[in-house]
Amino acid sequence: MSTNNFLRRAFIGVALGIALVASSGMVAAPTAFADGDYCGRRVLGAIEQHYLEQGGPTGIYGCPTSAERLSPDGKQIQQEFRCGRITYFVGTGTTKSQYICH
Repeated sequence: MSTNNFLRRAFIGVALGIALVASSGMVAAPTAFADGDYCGRRVLGAIEQHYLEQGGPTGIYGCPTSAERLSPDGKQIQQEFRCGRITYFVGTGTTKSQYICH
């Protein structure tokens, strides 16, 4: 197969995939830039999921400004962002966020 045929088929495949997703009403979730790496910091697990639901680095919280920190009692994991913080509660599996940019 010539390079031109290959590229044409690849383009058609991508276009069909985009059309299929668009017509299904599904919206692709934002993905990590490099396995949880955002603005040079790692964001993982439930905190990452919540962060992505809020738009990731281009969303309301902006870039992460700290690594995850475990509370002394081991019940919470917290991470700071330019405009807030996200806390994961280990026992319940829930997250709580605080937006601080006004």
